[in-house]
Amino acid sequence: MRPIALVLAMMAMAPAPVQAQEDMTSRQLEALSPKAATRQAHKDLLSILNPVRKYQRGMFVGVHAISTTTRAHGTEFEGLCSRDGVTVWYAPTEAGRQTRNSKVRPYKVTATPWFAFVAMPLRAPVLSHSVWQDRCSALGADDRTEWFAARDAETAVRGALLFQAALDAVRAGTIAPKCDAGQLDAKGCAAWILEGRIATKPGGVTQCAHDQATECLVLGANSDFELTITAQRDGDNLAPGKILSVSAVQYIIVT
Repeated sequence: MRPIALVLAMMAMAPAPVQAQEDMTSRQLEALSPKAATRQAHKDLLSILNPVRKYQRGMFVGVHAISTTTRAHGTEFEGLCSRDGVTVWYAPTEAGRQTRNSKVRPYKVTATPWFAFVAMPLRAPVLSHSVWQDRCSALGADDRTEWFAARDAETAVRGALLFQAALDAVRAGTIAPKCDAGQLDAKGCAAWILEGRIATKPGGVTQCAHDQATECLVLGANSDFELTITAQRDGDNLAPGKILSVSAVQYIIVT
């Protein structure tokens, strides 16, 4: 069995995360032979993966993928934790009509960074100097944690600060939001946003087109809402300047 296939098989079968026996120094790691280095790297990979729950086919004829997460850890910002969603992808090994008895084999791994706040950021976020934070490690055992996707930790913090600033502007009446939800005027849209239809934390953060003087982020709210917010940039600060626009879209989910 190929080394990567061995690692993936071990990941799927492991009943619990494998803990490294002891920490090693950089000098010790650099001194390892290629064979020992491969063995150590595989062991280290397994040590940060959470156990998988169950293989499921979903809407596919055969197993298409299986997912797990890495253990939660701290980031460069105090109060912001992170983990990766890891997916192992499978494909049939033979052409032709596929059934549940068709053999499949893993062929790639993808990872997506996810973030969660244990403390919402301040206008001037406090930098952290260690990823080893107990508050973050504890999130692994809490299924109620509100994880959201973002490109990186800085984008996650920018999104949260922009989200808070936009809600504050709507609440203060300094911005007239637009809503794609029925025939709502600006006042009705503001009430619709503030009455709790929009979550208090971003559910996902992605960038949208903007120039150097402005910032634009698309923020997922609840599972069927999305906010697009633009604001002036405030120099090198992560917090935004003046909020320029807020628009909300409600998606119709067909089940």
